[in-house]
Amino acid sequence: MIKRLGVLFFSLAALAFATPAAADTCSDLSTAQISGATVTAATSVPAGQFTTPNQIGYGSLTFNVPAFCRVQLTIGTATSEVWLPAAWNGKLAGLGNGGELGAIIYGELYYTVVTGYAGVSSDLGHQSNGGDASWAFNRPDLIKEFGYSATHDMTVAAKALVQAYYGIAPAHSYFFGSSAGGRQALMEAQRYPTDYNGIASLSPGLGWTHLLSGMVSQELKLGGSGSSAQQLTTAQALALNRAVIAACDGLDRLEDGLIEDPTQCHFDPVQLQCISHVLANCLDAGQVAAVRALYQPLRLSSGKIVYEGLPYGSEYEWGCSVLHDAFNAPVSVSWYQNEVYNPSWDFHTFSPDVDVPYADSLWASTLNAASPNLDAFKAAGGKLLMAQGQSDAIVVPQNTTDYYRKVKKRYGNETEGFARLFMEPGYGHCGPPPGPSAWDPIVAIASWVETGVAPDSIVAYKTNSDGSVMSRPLCPFPKQARYKGHGDINDEKNFRCAK
Repeated sequence: MIKRLGVLFFSLAALAFATPAAADTCSDLSTAQISGATVTAATSVPAGQFTTPNQIGYGSLTFNVPAFCRVQLTIGTATSEVWLPAAWNGKLAGLGNGGELGAIIYGELYYTVVTGYAGVSSDLGHQSNGGDASWAFNRPDLIKEFGYSATHDMTVAAKALVQAYYGIAPAHSYFFGSSAGGRQALMEAQRYPTDYNGIASLSPGLGWTHLLSGMVSQELKLGGSGSSAQQLTTAQALALNRAVIAACDGLDRLEDGLIEDPTQCHFDPVQLQCISHVLANCLDAGQVAAVRALYQPLRLSSGKIVYEGLPYGSEYEWGCSVLHDAFNAPVSVSWYQNEVYNPSWDFHTFSPDVDVPYADSLWASTLNAASPNLDAFKAAGGKLLMAQGQSDAIVVPQNTTDYYRKVKKRYGNETEGFARLFMEPGYGHCGPPPGPSAWDPIVAIASWVETGVAPDSIVAYKTNSDGSVMSRPLCPFPKQARYKGHGDINDEKNFRCAK
């Protein structure tokens, strides 16, 4: 799944950092005794250009970095890196991955040292791109590491290295993860409630076994083949998106190209059905039926919803998510072949009543971060900030709002004192978003933890093609941004959050 790296680089303000007070030098950490971990290298990196190793799924990256100490270590089968900046702000940031990705997230480690954080990232015990689960075949130990243990282990080791290098423990620790990393974030809150003071979980694939099952069903709804009659072209999906926006944009009484709440949209794709050859990128009857099915949830024969349908307004990113050979099909098929059945399993045989319960019996307790029980996290004073794109065609928004409703049901009026969900209209997962999505989750969660003031809104930005900037308030669910009726609709000051 595509990581939301860009949002982290929006706010790189100048900060006042602490100077390391410990006598240890970076090279001394090469012999540090870290419980359960082995330090394989500790290298001083001078300020200037730093080129990362070549990695599956990321290649090699070059950054202009401040001086930092780079510590490489192994924990079980997982490889982790901890970056310790010379100008330290006294805090630690843990970083999540995406999809089935097995790689160090160097782009996010760069963000941590630039903003003064000590940062830690793990490959979660394997090396692979985000759509490949072949590493997991007959390896329950690796699936456990991927599920939860590698994230916790890297955190424990990072705190020990911070203590050894700076001579003091981090004053605050934060975790950021998006997509599968958002699942890691919720797993930390649920399983290891004292690892982090604040957790930012964005577009979380929290019910992993159901998410992957939903992806298989989506591919079958489109005929299960790139040459199937039901399959759409990217041009058809974009034409569909324009029609959906035209039909539902004004439901919030403001036509701005964004659908504020897709659940209020009731568009019928029959409007694009080919009646004659005049309509460009029209849909035939089979494609209309397939699109209708994509908007509907995956259900068992009992009627129980396994995974919600795609949201109206997400069509602009179907080309990188649900259409044939896009992300959803390869990762879900690979997951079922390598973690549930075997590499010869044919996804055309998928039966929700058989395969979903079986997958759950194997891996729900290891991979799913869907428990609303946050008692220990709340008692420890932890803060949970969730965010979800309303146009997400990979981690669909209703699954995230359903989870938050369960949390709200458990904690009632106390919920927003420690857990808030912010919805992002016009933001998806892999396509270029029409809505504003640039904001800094770590700044937001750190502000909440360190001031004790929960965010009533978060301002997100988007730079348009003409160089102008659009800003909007992201509102705590279930509130939505409402135009005040006057002023520039590209300026967040002219909106308020209201139910």
